[in-house]
Amino acid sequence: MYHRGPIPEELRARHDTAVALTLDVSGELGALDCHHHSGVAPADVPGRLAAQAPPAGAGTSRPVLIAGAGLTRHWGAAPDGFEVRTVPDGMPATGIWWELAGQLADPRRADRTILLADYDARRGYLGLCWLDVAADAAAERTGADRQGKRTHVG
Repeated sequence: MYHRGPIPEELRARHDTAVALTLDVSGELGALDCHHHSGVAPADVPGRLAAQAPPAGAGTSRPVLIAGAGLTRHWGAAPDGFEVRTVPDGMPATGIWWELAGQLADPRRADRTILLADYDARRGYLGLCWLDVAADAAAERTGADRQGKRTHVG
């Protein structure tokens, strides 16, 4: 990431990481529903995130929330109703994708809903992206040809 002057600590990468996420045009991986909200004040982040939580008693499995570091700094506490995964420190640009690749690589995670969420306080941007992972697509991601493999470098 390019920045003039010193790089803010929260954007300083501590790992040399690249993530390749392959989505196919047929939509077999699952449906995407992405939203970018601008002008979100830090104090509004917990409420906006809580509004995304499923109603109590909805379904048998909780959706997975993959929370970026920018979000976790401003949410106060993890919201109820989700299985929460946070990104590793030092991965400001790739952390969410790293965790998503891990979720998609595990066929036991089939037929789940995943919410990718991150927040940029300097710009007031809140990004939310829902992914409904299809059970049959996850079953195809097994063995040597598995999509979503993770390899850490550095």
